[in-house]
Amino acid sequence: MIESQLAALKAQINPHFLFNSFNTLITIIDENAMQPEVAIEYVEKLSDFYRSILQYREQESISLEEEWELVQSFVYLLEKRYGTNLTLHIDTPPKDGFIMPMTLQMLVENAVKHNIISEKYPLDLYITVDADDYVTVRNTLQPKSKAEPSTQFGLDSIIRRYQLLSERKVIIEKTSDAFIVRIPIIKKSGT
Repeated sequence: MIESQLAALKAQINPHFLFNSFNTLITIIDENAMQPEVAIEYVEKLSDFYRSILQYREQESISLEEEWELVQSFVYLLEKRYGTNLTLHIDTPPKDGFIMPMTLQMLVENAVKHNIISEKYPLDLYITVDADDYVTVRNTLQPKSKAEPSTQFGLDSIIRRYQLLSERKVIIEKTSDAFIVRIPIIKKSGT
């Protein structure tokens, strides 16, 4: 039953990501109508990124190094839209830890979706590794005045996936100026 639930959650990740990517592509086309090469480059990078997703999607976990590469590729795609108004600050990943695929990407995606990103209000994202075997994703909190429609899939999916595969919980905290999610690092034994 747990394997069936996990498979169902994994199956939802790809359409969710693709839906949001198409929305980003529409924005890039609108903002760069006289420069089609910007959209072409985005589609090429998106294709490479999606290929990586397909490679990892069936795995229960991937190394932190692989997940770091995925999230950095994803942020590269976002930088095409937001330029220097979006900044990723990221630690070097430990070599002995694992994480569920697409976890960090979904958290970055949620931060972008729910916060203002502009020259006046740049969005800073921090991905750090804590001493107690958690990966922390923190972003500055600057909510949009009008919330975008949400499927409520991203964060809920992460929480449910970890409930199925680990005894350690995902920790969520919201302060007056930051949104913080702590993800347990999975060791080879699966905990």
